[in-house]
Amino acid sequence: METKAKDDDFKNLKYKLQLDNVHIVPRHNTRGELALFWKNEINLSILDSSSSHIDAVVNPGVDDACWITGFYGNPVTANWEHSWALLKHLSLKLNLPWLYMGDFNEIVKAEEKMGGALRRESQMKDFKEALDYCGFRDLGFVGALYTWCNNQFDKTTIWIRLDRGVATSSWIQMFPSTRVHHILGSLSDHCPLWICTNDEND
Repeated sequence: METKAKDDDFKNLKYKLQLDNVHIVPRHNTRGELALFWKNEINLSILDSSSSHIDAVVNPGVDDACWITGFYGNPVTANWEHSWALLKHLSLKLNLPWLYMGDFNEIVKAEEKMGGALRRESQMKDFKEALDYCGFRDLGFVGALYTWCNNQFDKTTIWIRLDRGVATSSWIQMFPSTRVHHILGSLSDHCPLWICTNDEND
């Protein structure tokens, strides 16, 4: 997740959530920090991280190893090409079932946005080409159509599906019941994603 929390907040949250470990990417300029939490019983190894991503392998070195990446797309339109270049670069690192999730700050089709100016076709095309280059399939979602709102209810309200989970075919074969839930009720302008790999009611 991208957050404006401080290091002490992460420590408090770790205990509150009863999670044993946290990997933090420090704040970069005005962008919030990134954090990944996990329990001791999960055999997880951090590969690398940046202000845009956290890369990890679960069960490294064994047959059921898989790869997860939490991603934060650059919010500045002029810098989106850097986000897609990073995505493509990461795809060359490993050959494991791969789940890629987070706030991409972009959409792949006009129907994923309601309100405000129309998204440029070239922007959406570049994002979709990056996903296709990596062999990703959109995992779809359960819940609300959009994951972000500008909360300008007295002006022009804009709703966009900026957050998503995508995965390679080998991930989908390993975890065919993977579901992405859009969770409502958050105080943030984004709704959290809950991604479960087994029965959606678990």
